[in-house]
Amino acid sequence: MIKIPILLIIITLLPLTATANDTTLTLFPVQHDSVTGRHSNQRLTTLATLELSGNKDKWSAYRELYPAQQGYQGIFSFRLPANTDKNGLNSLELHANFKGHTASRQLWQWQLLDFSKNRWVTIGDNSEANSWQWSQLTFKINASVPRFVRGDGVLLVRYITRENKDASNIDFLSIQVKQTIMAASGWWRPPVNSSWQIQLHSTSASALNLNIDADIYVIDIFNYDQNTGRSIIQQLHQKGRKVVCYFSAGSYENWRKDAHKFLARPQVLGKNLRHWPGEKWLDIRRLDILGPIMSARLDYLRDAGCDGVDPDNVDGYINDHGFVNPPLSYEDQLRYNRWLVQEAHKRGLGIGLKNNLAQIPELVIDYDWAINESCYKYSECDQLSSFIAQGKPVLHIEYEYPTHTFCSYTTSLGLYSQAKDKMLTAWRQNCP
Repeated sequence: MIKIPILLIIITLLPLTATANDTTLTLFPVQHDSVTGRHSNQRLTTLATLELSGNKDKWSAYRELYPAQQGYQGIFSFRLPANTDKNGLNSLELHANFKGHTASRQLWQWQLLDFSKNRWVTIGDNSEANSWQWSQLTFKINASVPRFVRGDGVLLVRYITRENKDASNIDFLSIQVKQTIMAASGWWRPPVNSSWQIQLHSTSASALNLNIDADIYVIDIFNYDQNTGRSIIQQLHQKGRKVVCYFSAGSYENWRKDAHKFLARPQVLGKNLRHWPGEKWLDIRRLDILGPIMSARLDYLRDAGCDGVDPDNVDGYINDHGFVNPPLSYEDQLRYNRWLVQEAHKRGLGIGLKNNLAQIPELVIDYDWAINESCYKYSECDQLSSFIAQGKPVLHIEYEYPTHTFCSYTTSLGLYSQAKDKMLTAWRQNCP
């Protein structure tokens, strides 16, 4: 069995009130298992973008499914947002962009697992598809949607052929679920076309440039005393700006006012961060220690008037962190990063995912935007497109390249890109 864990999901929620609202959840596969046969190794994120038509061929834009002698059987897993009331689900549509033989030549079927009866239900096939032409197919279910949802919010789609005549291709795969919800309180979510300014370094409050034309400012108010920090935020709000407040969630910094809290529990301190003197990785598994410290920081930022937060260093598990027996794992990092989302949201704060591209498929459902450094340098910018597909903005920063080298590419992906200096002073050069 080929098993590749991955997650993409779109959530479109109306502003939360005390009345019932209809909303549409657009889900993308969180996992693809080839049970019989095999599939090509393109990222599953490619299935989040409807890209191909006619007889166009772009190898990186689709997955190819190869039957074994007895055919092909693959399971695509989808996941609803946490705490979704499945009884409020009204209808379901599966959308696929398919290329392969016609059904008369080789039948390919899409099936949903009915968890109430533990049986597969065929919802559609390739009978409406043209032979080896990209064909957009839609299959609808208008009743009893909850029976297709497992207790943990998972939906399973089986893609199957019992013949081995040829492979087939899928360029796009999604489930749209219509839902009626009773909304409660919410948090700030920036529009996808927001403009940004980030200035984390300033020698004093007066060196912080508050006059740059940007919808959103990312600043580090821990650089200032409490009254000064609040005053800066108030000034930006008066100018119509939203304020995202920076803090390091994954490292100890020896110059912070709460550094003594970490030193009192040195077992959470790992190796030094490379190129960043005075910083050490944190054992993010120790929420018993880090939880109260980070919660206090979030309380401080909420009380100061921040609209959202920018937690940094949330990818310690892939770095030389210094923790052994066992080392930090992917799941450890995922658990901690989701905890940060939960704590921010319950305080009414939006939250962005900083870098950590490897976990975007799992975390794009949870975070409200992304901030990325140097994706062009490392040829990784396409991995951020899932945020844009969900209507969530991406601030992209390059430190070593002039804008003319990357702007045409990154803006075509929908990123808000700019060149910055590595100290993140006020200077910036935006893409046009």
